[in-house]
Amino acid sequence: MKKPIILRFKPAQDGSFAAEKEKPCHLKLVVSNPDPLSKPPKPRNRKEGFSVKIHKKGHPHYTLVARAPFHYLECQINLEIHDNENDHEWEPGTVSCYFPTFETEDLDEFIEGNETLHGTILVLFQINILKRILFFARKHNALLLLVDVEDAPEGHALEAYEYLAIRKNKVPTASGSKTQLLIPTHNGTFHGLARLIDSFAEEFRGMLWEGKGSNPAIWEYLKSNPSLKML
Repeated sequence: MKKPIILRFKPAQDGSFAAEKEKPCHLKLVVSNPDPLSKPPKPRNRKEGFSVKIHKKGHPHYTLVARAPFHYLECQINLEIHDNENDHEWEPGTVSCYFPTFETEDLDEFIEGNETLHGTILVLFQINILKRILFFARKHNALLLLVDVEDAPEGHALEAYEYLAIRKNKVPTASGSKTQLLIPTHNGTFHGLARLIDSFAEEFRGMLWEGKGSNPAIWEYLKSNPSLKML
């Protein structure tokens, strides 16, 4: 089976990102991948696509709710705007967000526990969320986005985001460690993210068509998603 080609985007002097192909690899995710379950998936609206709503809890605190009903994915992310120059813990003009572990039980039932579908769909979900958070940060004149996520035994946290980060830190916690990624909000990041989404979506479609004849789970997925809805 053809593995996805991932692009790294390295910042140039003009603030843009240059794409650089790497050897094929699998992105690692902060998710569990349980064994397939026998019960049928919960009903969902097949026509409803990926959506994001941001709720203001009271400045500077906001909550982002992202949903991809077709793939049974949903998550809630807390956002905070740091625009107080007297707050020495944060650089002014920063938005911080904490990523929870994604619940994937219903997704795994839908795709019959197929690991390739599982990983690819989750990466697409993650990078589409990042796109909305970056728009939020730009709207509030933030120059930087700090992504904060607990590490998990399955692999590195939100590895897809690392291709756009200018800094990565490992921070010890009471339960282990967490990863902090610092991502700029300039135009180069948006261009790099668009190329990353397009590249990954293309590889996703190619993987589906190549695997439909030999993998029953991929064939069933294609029958349920003939238009190849990404999310």
